[in-house]
Amino acid sequence: MANQIAFTVRQVSAVLVSASAIDPQSILPEILSNANVVPADWVAVGSNDTPFGAITRYQNGIIIWTDDNRCVFQQPIHGNLRRTYEIFPTAQRYAAASTLVPYNAIGINWSLDVPVTAPEIWMREKMMSNVSNFSDFFPTSLQIAKQLDFAFCNLTFRAENAQITIDFNYHFPLSRGLPGDVAEILISWPRYQEHLTRDLLSKF
Repeated sequence: MANQIAFTVRQVSAVLVSASAIDPQSILPEILSNANVVPADWVAVGSNDTPFGAITRYQNGIIIWTDDNRCVFQQPIHGNLRRTYEIFPTAQRYAAASTLVPYNAIGINWSLDVPVTAPEIWMREKMMSNVSNFSDFFPTSLQIAKQLDFAFCNLTFRAENAQITIDFNYHFPLSRGLPGDVAEILISWPRYQEHLTRDLLSKF
């Protein structure tokens, strides 16, 4: 798009949310490998417990971690939006391998860095009304949300050194939590990326 802002994709992630705590043992490298959740050529470079779960890191930069009732699949990009990502089929295989776990929500996320010379001024001009009683303030972070016809969309803006980081979150509540429902949402990620580029980035 001609009017689209310049950006770099920092990372992409998929989040499975359960009604109860997720077993940290389920993301141990050997467990993921034996269940064919991760490809055979992925090399684990670290795995450790955290106060609320566990984390496994792979040589390709992908991180899988649990935090209480969430299991997060995170892929660093540091470049352009892609036609394919590793994390979505990985999250789908994990959900299929853990069929006894009822998931009540899924999050699909993109984190973008937008280079700007004055982040606080950019945020105020783009996001705050000139007639606001706080128009003389400079926001350093901001969160907005909207109910879409297919998901709940959350946008978080953070002013950093010479850039704005925008987190795009598509949140999907699940009424049944069946593996098929999870797979349908994860397979449909191109639809959400298209919405991000066509309907959201064009607003800036």
